[in-house]
Order: sequence, then C-alpha cells, then structure tokens
Amino acid sequence: MALLNDPDIARHMPLAGDQFDEEATRKWVKGKDNQWEQNGYGPWAVHANEQFAGWCGFQKEEGEADFALVLRKRFWGLGRLIYLSAVGRGFDELGYESIVVTLPPSRRSSRVIERLGFHPDGEVEYWGERFLRFRLSRDAWLRFVRGKKATGSAA
Repeated sequence: MALLNDPDIARHMPLAGDQFDEEATRKWVKGKDNQWEQNGYGPWAVHANEQFAGWCGFQKEEGEADFALVLRKRFWGLGRLIYLSAVGRGFDELGYESIVVTLPPSRRSSRVIERLGFHPDGEVEYWGERFLRFRLSRDAWLRFVRGKKATGSAA
C-alpha cells in the first residue's frame, strides 16, 4: 500500500487512480495475481535483504507480454540487476519472442529504455490514458546480453 501511494511512484502510474486504502490494495494485488491464473505469467514481488522492494514482471496487454518494474525509491539502484534477471526469465523460461514496455509520457526515460535494447513502437491508449510503447525482441535481447558479457559488466 505504501508503494502504491508513494508520490514518486504514483505520478508514473496514471491508471492506478487515487490513494490506495487496504481494500483497494487487496483488489489491485488480486488483479495482478489473476494474471498468473489467466495467462500463466504475471508480476513477482521483489525482495532485497529480506525487505519488500517492489514488484516486476509481465502482464498480458493486447496479447503482448508487457513488462513493468516498480521499486521503492531506496531500491532504485537495484533496478538494472532486477531488470536483467526478470527479462532473462521472460525470454529463456517463458519463451517470449518479444516484450513491450509502456510508459506514460511523464516518464523521461526513453533513452534508458533504448540503451537496454528497446526501440520505439508507437503509442497505445488504456482507459483514456496515452502511453509510449517500446519493444524488445529476443534477438535484440541476445545482442544486449552478449554485449554485457563481452565488456565484462554484469549489469
């Protein structure tokens, strides 16, 4: 509930709506859990040093695996490592040919997304809100990972 109500997080989640009370938070979590039941994949809770750090994973949007990563501010430095692990699972274990990321225009991180191998893939609208979509293919992911191994950087 604290994560969903954090102003630094909420401003980038336009579909989340107003403040989350316990009931709204339970409903939100149930919706995320339903992704697993309906699609065989969904978001994971992220823990670091036995503390809840946030969540990440995939949810089905218009037939595509849409990746999201939402972390509490003090864990933002772990984002790249979590991204590498989660997206690797998407391609290796879940067998995706491509994944998408949809960001509200309030996010000024398209350069970061592109450095991770994504390319712009148009715009989409969900419940009256506009989002920028970026796509990462399996081939681009493999090139990105090979480049990391070649330079010796783990993350």
